[in-house]
Amino acid sequence: DNCIWQAPEVIAHQEFDHRADIYAFGMIMWELTERDRPFKDIQWMTQIADLVLEGGRPQIHSECPFPEWISLMQRAWSQDPRRRPSFETI
Repeated sequence: DNCIWQAPEVIAHQEFDHRADIYAFGMIMWELTERDRPFKDIQWMTQIADLVLEGGRPQIHSECPFPEWISLMQRAWSQDPRRRPSFETI
């Protein structure tokens, strides 16, 4: 169940650092924005893992009144950990 919040590098069993937590934070931001569970329509965790490894992320459906929130969330779940903002920036 936890691969929903795992960064691609964690799923792929690669080296990772604190930026994996920033990815997870971005997924939590999505949950707060959408008031839903990411990938809820996908039954198998292996399918979610494959999707995330291919760059898939949950769709943003809500009309969030804060565009900077959406931008920050999308940057936080960047496929490339180096492109994720720091927690200091967040």
